Amino acid sequence: MNEFLPTVEKQFVWNPEFSIWDSVAIRNYVYFESNLDTVNIGDPVNNEYLSREIYTNTALEDVTITQVFESGTWVNMQKNVDTRDNQGYPTGNQFYSWQNGDWALQFGDRYVTTYDGSNNLVGVESQSWDGITQSWETYSNTLASYEGNLRTQLIFQEPSMDGTLEDLIRIELAYQAGSTEADTALLFLFQGGNWLLQSRFLIDRWINYNNFETFEPVSYTEQEYLDGSFVDVYRQVRNDLDNGGYFDLGEDFDGAAWVLSSRFTVLIDDKGNLLEEKSESYIKSELFIDFATLFTYTYDANNNILERIQQFYDLNTNEYQFINRSVFGAYLDVTGVELIGEESFAIFPNPTDGLLNLSSNQQVEQIRIFDLHGRMVKQELSNGRQMNVSDLDAGLYFIQTTINKQLVSTRFVKQ
Repeated sequence: MNEFLPTVEKQFVWNPEFSIWDSVAIRNYVYFESNLDTVNIGDPVNNEYLSREIYTNTALEDVTITQVFESGTWVNMQKNVDTRDNQGYPTGNQFYSWQNGDWALQFGDRYVTTYDGSNNLVGVESQSWDGITQSWETYSNTLASYEGNLRTQLIFQEPSMDGTLEDLIRIELAYQAGSTEADTALLFLFQGGNWLLQSRFLIDRWINYNNFETFEPVSYTEQEYLDGSFVDVYRQVRNDLDNGGYFDLGEDFDGAAWVLSSRFTVLIDDKGNLLEEKSESYIKSELFIDFATLFTYTYDANNNILERIQQFYDLNTNEYQFINRSVFGAYLDVTGVELIGEESFAIFPNPTDGLLNLSSNQQVEQIRIFDLHGRMVKQELSNGRQMNVSDLDAGLYFIQTTINKQLVSTRFVKQ
């Protein structure tokens, strides 16, 4: 299956005074071997690149380095490192700043994972970096036990004053015969040396996650345990939409009836593309959405995102107001040689020392060539099938062309 990634993103913010979108940044993406390698962040007014983010990844970690352009050179500013173990479970996230010619750890988390003989994740000790003591401090520990392949119990621990780990919360999951999804969860608190039952969740539907720490049923009823019996408190119900997507309704029980408290709506087209996300809150069933946000998306024929718009609900106008907008350019097929778009396009030879031959089943209308910093270094209108690039320096370039009013892109190496 081909992987399509954008080559450029232009970002805007809404200017309510003039009712226009103001350009704030141009992000030029550079790809190598199917991995995002560099994002150059530009000034759309002066057409200069001010900073860049460099991405590298291995089997066990992803690294992002942010640099700024100062006095004609790139200077390190910060680094973010995400790590995982050989089973793919996340094992940490650390943030570094560049100080005195080296990276200094500022803050972060790491997770020490433990597996049993069946490769079930049975322990995660969570630690955070203490900048004062310059050491890792444990802030929680999670233990799991299994019955066959089913997770049946989770115990969450926190360190006490003397630093030893003490029990805090226990969750017990119950399964119906032959099911791999729990239909009941009991929550206990450890108090006075004993486990005391606090509440239970009657589960109808789950979000399926791989790691055992996530406890996120999407359709469930929460009940509080009081005086030897369970009392309804809250419920959340997922409802599928006929036209694609779903909405989650949250309801509080006031002692006599269920009262609407929240709604989260997701719309999806018939190709599985996300079209809209909207969150709403209610007080006594009256709409209260001062924190509501609305995301809308549009796609091209290849299901690539062309535009993403974020809005918020303004109580003064009782309508959604624009916040920001991203418009994406050509999409590069990083798993193959051919270009993106409904029209086929290819270049050869690649690498080249001077001439590029253009192959397309449609008329090639215009050619633009960009360097790794996203700067356009060459453009021409073309009715032919050949382009001379002998005047370019050796290196990697991106070539964009307009075919049948559709923008497509690929890369080539100038020797």
